[in-house]
Amino acid sequence: MGTFSYTAFFTGIRSAAFFLLILLTQTSCPDNPVETEDHPHQADCPNGFLPCESDSTICCEVICPPGTLLGGQDSTECIPVECPQYYHLCGPDSTDCCLDTTSHAMTWEVDTIFTGFVNYANDVAIIDDTTIWVVGEFELDDPEDTLTNFEGRFNLIKYDGKTWTLDRIMEPGWSSIARAEAIFAFSKNDVWVGNYGSPMYWNGDEWQGRAQGFGWESVGGNIHTIWGSGPDDVFFGSVDGQINHWDGTGFERMETPTAIHIVDIWGTGPNDVWAVGFDLLGGGISTVIHYDGNAWSLIYELGVTPGWESVETSLSGDLRAIQTYPFAEGEAWIMANTYGIYHKTLEESPDAELIPMAYTGHPLAHMRGNHPNDLFIAGHNSGMYHWNGISIQEYFLPGEVYMKGLVINNNQVFAVGWDTGYSIVFKGIKAE
Repeated sequence: MGTFSYTAFFTGIRSAAFFLLILLTQTSCPDNPVETEDHPHQADCPNGFLPCESDSTICCEVICPPGTLLGGQDSTECIPVECPQYYHLCGPDSTDCCLDTTSHAMTWEVDTIFTGFVNYANDVAIIDDTTIWVVGEFELDDPEDTLTNFEGRFNLIKYDGKTWTLDRIMEPGWSSIARAEAIFAFSKNDVWVGNYGSPMYWNGDEWQGRAQGFGWESVGGNIHTIWGSGPDDVFFGSVDGQINHWDGTGFERMETPTAIHIVDIWGTGPNDVWAVGFDLLGGGISTVIHYDGNAWSLIYELGVTPGWESVETSLSGDLRAIQTYPFAEGEAWIMANTYGIYHKTLEESPDAELIPMAYTGHPLAHMRGNHPNDLFIAGHNSGMYHWNGISIQEYFLPGEVYMKGLVINNNQVFAVGWDTGYSIVFKGIKAE
């Protein structure tokens, strides 16, 4: 973990920065030149070699300057190594790229967004630069019993950059308010919410139920997680291994290789989607599954996948969150309660590399990040941590908040949860 091989990366890349003839004027023929068949004018050299002189029958190996590589098979150029986003050259003489490290420096703000009889802030989404939505279940205190059940209940709290406002996720004409568990937003006019057992959709003007008449098939239980690569490719994870897929017009109940509750889904695109789950009833069984665009396959499940060796080298604990990145397709970073973060490949086995986290009294609950060296981990009892590629930093946030939702947007982090009698939002801002 942490380096990027460029063996195949430069196929098709061309640059005029370093011509081989310039290179040969800087280096003499090696001590072990390769002799080829005698030709009237010039040697016929293999890949990686050129004639030592213009009319030579002896080939010299091409030695590229630091930070450059041959452009590919049969190339006659040395080209500069260009690292992808979040990577840098590992050293001045290296042709490998290493992940950038990130700063732990953060400023944290705390908002009490609701105080009332019932408080369950379950998830959070960044709608745009100034708008934040928190979903859950919120019920006003009503000691005089003056409010109807409908009047005192809400399942959405909106932030417009200045104030938090109570709202309801419901179709026009509904008289009951369902608890909301999960939210995922593509834009201010394209938002999905998972209510208890059914999906809701915001089109910019109104909320629409998308279960009845759209092919939704689910057997009870909450929608724990929602993720999509685009408006016509959205996945909904629920109890007993249930995943429903939205294709832009309707739902399909997908076949999955597990009966464990799905608690988090993330991916890089339609053909690289990961999901994790664990037994919410405390049975100690966790699972990892992967979708390749055609079918879900089992990557790991405790008691099913053989080969477990140790906590340091094999997936362990309650697997509660997963994160992927477009530049690392086929790889995932998985958060395991009490142990830390595992780096996992598509190999069907428990094998994984652990980034250990010392237990400090905060059971790990969720994880999101901008890249593998910029991961934020939320824990219960107001726990918050950051992995920067070198070390784990703990932030000491106030209260005993039961953390539930977490979202990242470049230099901003939002975490939501609840304590007795109130719901809380922690906002972290990265130092410039």
